[in-house]
Amino acid sequence: MSHLNERIKKELCKISYSSGCCKTAVLSAFIRTAGSIEVKKNTYGFSVSSSSGECLDYFADLTQELYGCRPIFTMGKNSIIGFSVVDENSLRILIDLGIIKIEDSELTIALEPDEYLVENDCCKRAYIRGAFMGGGSLTVPDSNTKASTTGYHLEFVFSKYLTAQHFTSVLVSVGFLPKLTERKNNYVVYFKQHEEIKDLLAFMGANAGVLEFSDLVVLREVKNNTNRITNCEISNVNKQVEASLKQCQAIRVIAETIGLETLSPELEKTAKARLKFSDYPLSDLADHLNVSKSCLNHRLRKLVAIAESIK
Repeated sequence: MSHLNERIKKELCKISYSSGCCKTAVLSAFIRTAGSIEVKKNTYGFSVSSSSGECLDYFADLTQELYGCRPIFTMGKNSIIGFSVVDENSLRILIDLGIIKIEDSELTIALEPDEYLVENDCCKRAYIRGAFMGGGSLTVPDSNTKASTTGYHLEFVFSKYLTAQHFTSVLVSVGFLPKLTERKNNYVVYFKQHEEIKDLLAFMGANAGVLEFSDLVVLREVKNNTNRITNCEISNVNKQVEASLKQCQAIRVIAETIGLETLSPELEKTAKARLKFSDYPLSDLADHLNVSKSCLNHRLRKLVAIAESIK
């Protein structure tokens, strides 16, 4: 479902911010999840990489707008795969974004961002968007396969536990209850319930993504219900066939030993009809004999019991 991820991130790139605090929050979260610290000739800077060209363009423009620097793009075979900022202003950018802090005249990485970055609800929303655009993904089970190894899953990936824990607290502060786990030396904040995922997409402002995701959920539920009904019908047919085979076998035992003519007229008529119409379900055979289904069931059970007594 990578195409859905791309469309959601592309949609989030179209959101504009009127306040500088929200621009700082979304950029900080993106660099934290998609970037790494670069040090060249004692100059601190950063580089980011992403499979989303729209996100890279968006955040390169935002970095230039906020700090007046000119990001250097990294090219892959056919497209931009990242950009970097390592110059005389890049350390100031990292400090302003709460990624690096100065403690006792020394530079350290701030694993827990300063609270001023997410002080307002609008900034929390922007921060969550930035984290999804940089390190988020959405997985939807494939409705075209008979079985799926995973269910609905939306996640944010962080390299440091404290950063993931802080992000979890931000989500909780705006009404969400994510789970946090460790995976391959990374820390993953995630949601599994499709209603929670839909609400979070709506909170981030991915309205088109919400509609597409909801359609996929409905489509899968319809297919699952159809499969359940089909499986149930097949199971019922199999049971009917097994019962008919057992009944016909019992009737043949009676015919070959004591003879069907020794039975009561009702049982003899039922036995001959069951042999002649062995593929009939009970309801059709009951209609043919002009008896109720319960009456037919009683007669057939009696025939099976007679055959077992003979054995």
